[in-house]
Amino acid sequence: MLDDQNQIRLIDRSDMLGIISNFSHLVESGYESANSLEADFGYCEGGLVFLGLGGSAIGGDIIRDWIGPQIPNGVRIERGFELSAPIASDSLVICCSYSGNTRETISMLEQVLGSKHRNVLLISSDGKLKEIAKRKKLRFVQLESGMPPRTTLPAVVSAISVISDSIGWTKKASSEILAAADACDVFIRKNLGRDVPETKNIAKQLAHQLHGFIPVAIAPNCMTSVARRWKTQMNENAKQHCFFGIFPEISHNEIVPWQRDARSDALVALLLKGAGLNEELEQGFLRLENLLRGSARTISISPVGKSKIEILLNHVLIADFTSTYSAILSRVDPTPVEEIERFKHENE
Repeated sequence: MLDDQNQIRLIDRSDMLGIISNFSHLVESGYESANSLEADFGYCEGGLVFLGLGGSAIGGDIIRDWIGPQIPNGVRIERGFELSAPIASDSLVICCSYSGNTRETISMLEQVLGSKHRNVLLISSDGKLKEIAKRKKLRFVQLESGMPPRTTLPAVVSAISVISDSIGWTKKASSEILAAADACDVFIRKNLGRDVPETKNIAKQLAHQLHGFIPVAIAPNCMTSVARRWKTQMNENAKQHCFFGIFPEISHNEIVPWQRDARSDALVALLLKGAGLNEELEQGFLRLENLLRGSARTISISPVGKSKIEILLNHVLIADFTSTYSAILSRVDPTPVEEIERFKHENE
């Protein structure tokens, strides 16, 4: 079925496959939008505080895993109505909402602005965030309109890489992601795209392997972003449950039910590997993999890449395409998320 282009077009009516295949364009779009800013952020020794939820927040997670260690005081992600702690005056606050109308994100932004913090960057396609940027004369990165928020991750990450270079946290992050984007396009064409037959298509094969099971994405703590991406993409694209766990934390709790709970038969452990692991973490993750293989259904996913960002983005692409093919396999249009939209409107 996943090689039948007519069937795919009938089910994927909003062309999610087309959107996620246009990866390098989105990276370049974010790069150009951020590069057009004429703003001096200073060095921002307080680090980065990223405000956002859902598909608009995942870009902050990727940034934290990729260049977080190079940013003074690191990257802090806020997903809520209220800030978890005060924000240092010398930090950069990035507020991201694709629609520009996310209530929680706007609530946090109001707290930031109420504290007179001015080193703020807004990222959106439209909505209230764009209005606030104009009214308050705040820096603003314009995203392309008319897309599902979760598909704009490449643009958001690319835009922040430009800002990071301009601040001086990094020197070549933006050039790294542009190079990675070209490599990711090759990865799509050879391994993931709709025209790649199932016998050679990693994502189509994974969709079949996961069909009828609940995936649990497990990653080392330096790759938390891609484990979360698996969860959210399976939730939104495939309309299926998916959970994630982070090593070494799960070795202190979750390994018990993996070996003892009979309901583990309904689960598949997706072991995500391959980006920035030190020797201790790599050896520990290998021990975990061997342990789970003795008691549970497991699948290892290890994309290659010339840089950490390329490996992280290839992981993202595998999750994006697999979740989309999983939806098609279940005869579900991957794009609409009526439940989320209805919940938002009911709470306005």
